[in-house]
Amino acid sequence: MNNCNQELKYRNRKVHNNGGGGKTIMHSFENFDLNGFKEYNFAEYFTDVIIINRDPYNLIASSIAKGTKLSVLTETIANSRNKFIYDKWWCASLPRYDMIFQYLEQCLGEKDYLGVDCYDINYNKWFVDIDYRKKIIDDFGGDFTDQGMQHVPMRGVGSSFDRLAYKGRGNEMDVLNRWKNLTDNKRYMSLVSDPRIAYFSEKYFNFNPLSDREVNQ
Repeated sequence: MNNCNQELKYRNRKVHNNGGGGKTIMHSFENFDLNGFKEYNFAEYFTDVIIINRDPYNLIASSIAKGTKLSVLTETIANSRNKFIYDKWWCASLPRYDMIFQYLEQCLGEKDYLGVDCYDINYNKWFVDIDYRKKIIDDFGGDFTDQGMQHVPMRGVGSSFDRLAYKGRGNEMDVLNRWKNLTDNKRYMSLVSDPRIAYFSEKYFNFNPLSDREVNQ
């Protein structure tokens, strides 16, 4: 059930059900403050918690390239709809920018927001390492096919940079070097100058492409 960040039950089965009728149902949550996990006792509903992390240099670059306003990343979003049961934990309590650090703190064991074990996936490593992809499937008892590696999702008009140009050959996209396109962008450089970016990116991803540059612009 894709992008269930607006209600605990999926909004529209036809739109969000990407499964093949198996017995395991996966719900994906985006832009969700982990502090809401305990309040709504999500441990009662889900047997496994998976957190997927992309390095902040490329994640922020893709967000800006998509046209995301800086305020959408760095400020909370007041939600006046009062329509969904956990709206207050969807960007209203924590900016998307700070969620980057929250998720990595959880996965690195520096803080525990969930109160339960979680399985974390390093997107950077997943993209380049087929053995890592096989291990993930093996850990969950599935049969490895690498299905979807070439897939470029139609939702959101595809990639922030390439749109649907790489449809059917998604593994050819240069997703680990998006940061290179934004080094002259002051908005981008102002965000990645935060020392937490370098700290968490180096510690979790072993990746800091701007380490030899002056980022305090």
